[in-house]
Amino acid sequence: MAKESFILYYDIREPLSLLTNEERGKLFMGILDYAENGIEPDFDGALRMAFAFIKNTLDRDAEAWEKKSIRRAEAGRKGGKQSQANQAIASFAKQNEANQAVPVPVPVPVPVPVPEGKEESAQPSPAAAPADTVASIILNDKTEYHVASEQAQHWQELFPGVDVEQELRNMVAWCEANPTRRKTRKGVQKFITGWLSREQDSGRTRSAGRKGQEAPRNRTYDMAEVEEMSSFDVLEE
Repeated sequence: MAKESFILYYDIREPLSLLTNEERGKLFMGILDYAENGIEPDFDGALRMAFAFIKNTLDRDAEAWEKKSIRRAEAGRKGGKQSQANQAIASFAKQNEANQAVPVPVPVPVPVPVPEGKEESAQPSPAAAPADTVASIILNDKTEYHVASEQAQHWQELFPGVDVEQELRNMVAWCEANPTRRKTRKGVQKFITGWLSREQDSGRTRSAGRKGQEAPRNRTYDMAEVEEMSSFDVLEE
């Protein structure tokens, strides 16, 4: 695209002031011929000096315009390629969206009505206790924690002043009577050891069936003490 204009700057006023009006007219026409067609006028004297001053500015502006035109043309070519790529991406996205919009039948499970009086069957039922179980403590999920005789014997060694099997039976009774305070499977062992530790600290001794050994004394538990013994696994629940 050809350049259709040029710029004159205020700094030409000084060389123009040295010319007559007739010379200024000739200079202006010479500037038009040079800027439009590249024809350099045949001036002499003051006109030649004035034109030489303006010619430098015209050449500088023409060179800058040419570089800018080249950059714009290159940007246009790149923009066209990018536009085509964007259109391809948009077309792919629309097709993908259309594919995703196709309805796919999904089977919906039909709820099976539970006959009245059968709701309790949904609750987990306690598993059968192993043969060597000495106590089964009901948990908060209604399953049971089975204490094997070997485990009870181990606790008996740790707490020699406690009748461990009797205390386990006490724990079974307490958990059955206090459903909101039942323990988790994760925390029940801490509950048991805490209970036994409390009994050990109370100073009672167990009965081993041997002559001369003191039998455990009957003890009445108040509710506050039982609650304190059962709080060992509060953080575990």
